[in-house]
Amino acid sequence: MNAACNSPAAAASIPSPLALLWDLPGGAIQAVQTDNCRLIADYVGRYSQTPGHRRLVYLPLSSAGTLRDAIDNLIEGLNGLVEASWPHWFGDVDFGWFRDDPLGNERLRDLVRQLVMRSDRVCPGWTTAAVRLAANDLSVRGASIESTIQATQSSLALSPSGMILFLPVAGNFEPDRVSVTVALVEWAARYTESVVVPIIPTHWPNVHPLDRLLFNPWLIDETNNTNISSEFQYRDSTEGIGQPAARSTPQISAISGLPHPLSDVEKRVWAYLSRDPELGAIFRCNQTVATLRGHRPRVDLLWPEGAVVVELDGYPDHSARDAFERDRHRDYELLMSGYQVIRITNDEVTRDLEAAVGKIRDVVNWRKQMLKGQKRS
Repeated sequence: MNAACNSPAAAASIPSPLALLWDLPGGAIQAVQTDNCRLIADYVGRYSQTPGHRRLVYLPLSSAGTLRDAIDNLIEGLNGLVEASWPHWFGDVDFGWFRDDPLGNERLRDLVRQLVMRSDRVCPGWTTAAVRLAANDLSVRGASIESTIQATQSSLALSPSGMILFLPVAGNFEPDRVSVTVALVEWAARYTESVVVPIIPTHWPNVHPLDRLLFNPWLIDETNNTNISSEFQYRDSTEGIGQPAARSTPQISAISGLPHPLSDVEKRVWAYLSRDPELGAIFRCNQTVATLRGHRPRVDLLWPEGAVVVELDGYPDHSARDAFERDRHRDYELLMSGYQVIRITNDEVTRDLEAAVGKIRDVVNWRKQMLKGQKRS
């Protein structure tokens, strides 16, 4: 893993001390101690990055009595994110065109050969089988595939440039379970070649074998988030992940230009816009914009030339006063920075997708007329 090529652009908006993770090599382990896993989960789920950089993944560990069970849980979690990311794998490679017929299979073989030429870690057999399974809404995990191969290939499908894999540890301190957790973290670092970040409760004692992970841990004090940066304080609460991040819910960062893999609403709207000859040509999905106040919120849809922002909102995001107020302040900053913001609820998309897109079209037409008037004057 070439950490240098992943460091400057990708880490630009990652809060300290997490920005330091970009400088670690693949396979490294860096423990974080905090009692507020949701803080990190929320950030991972709302972070947007460009293809070619390490991807953030937050994968809660289920309690397991044996290493075999723990590995199975890890692979199941990775596969779940791979399936949710379909048809966009290996960064931004789109497999949505695939049909299981002679022409589709021939095109698939050519594409897999290209992926293998980019990285000799890509297994053509796994990739070919996984594409066929995912295209038929089946699990991508083959029963006869070794766990080590499955972990490596699932990780590559999620991010060929590597991952920063947050593994929050659940439950009370139990020596037997802790031994399994330590072994799993070390196994994951070896076979996913990710930077693995076990998130360990602050009250857990630094005893063997946990001391192998708690060598120079980073402490995140959730009572004073300034050491994580104001970016956490200002995180946008738009519906990028279906619901507010929870400690026990897997999260994955979005890829700029693609819908968030864990948001069915984003996928539906983006699929519709992509087929629209007018709107599909001007909008970009999951973009980061700069405001006059120096913040860089992620927006669901952006028409850069027209400075139009579309946000897709779910009810859970606005059920709390602070989330509601954050959004309104965020809209204010975008407005003062020259952006026109339109919010569409998930319910609107579910009830009538065409009508919801019609609102976007109306705003685009209005904006075009306004811009023409400005040019004439």
